[in-house]
Amino acid sequence: MDGIDPSHCQPNTSAIVWSYNQGVILGAFVEMNDLTGDQKYLDSAKVIAEGVTNHMVSSDGILTEYGFPDVSEDASQFKGVFARNLMYLHQKAPDQGYADFLRKNADEIWSSDKDDDGQIGVNWQGPVKNVDAVSHGSGLDCLVAAATVSS
Repeated sequence: MDGIDPSHCQPNTSAIVWSYNQGVILGAFVEMNDLTGDQKYLDSAKVIAEGVTNHMVSSDGILTEYGFPDVSEDASQFKGVFARNLMYLHQKAPDQGYADFLRKNADEIWSSDKDDDGQIGVNWQGPVKNVDAVSHGSGLDCLVAAATVSS
């Protein structure tokens, strides 16, 4: 159930926290704000974004899935979901910290997680490994998000 204890619908504090869960809710909160105009949705999204950008990162500030690679291959796309929806949050509620975070991660992908063919792996801080279409797409999500917040 991905972090939810189904017996009482509460967070399972012993479960791994995945960046895509946080990314999905960011996107949902931005959409709810668009639909209702209610600022509380953006306020909640900002709390989640701050939590991820401060705590779900490596020592050098790069978004990291701490359960990977000991889980299924689809985890290689999780960070891209967060990056894409952080971009949407930034577009709705601009924050220099979000833009800096996305650019830092994109720069790290470009310098440390790209093979000789330009394909992106799963660990954005490198070394390049587990390169496949899913990891490449996730990295591209971050590169596009960084370019978008920079323009």
